Amino acid sequence: MLERLSKLRKNQKWSLQETADRLGIAKSTYAGYENGYRLPSLQSLSKIADLFDTSVDYILGRIEHSHQNKDVIDITRLLNDPDPTLLIDG
Repeated sequence: MLERLSKLRKNQKWSLQETADRLGIAKSTYAGYENGYRLPSLQSLSKIADLFDTSVDYILGRIEHSHQNKDVIDITRLLNDPDPTLLIDG
């Protein structure tokens, strides 16, 4: 998890402070997540995954690709939506 959090943040070119601000937490708290001396709650993990547009499973190292599980979930939601709306941009 530690390496993935750091990689996701650096891919965005965000500092620890910028990332913490976006999550609404202290810089020291987020630094603790990246350095492994703090564990985020499930709610915090969900917020982090949303911020980086990835899944909790990716952050935890349960899957290898950052969007693998999220894409499947999004497609499943679309298929199960009783009132689907298709938006086309272009």
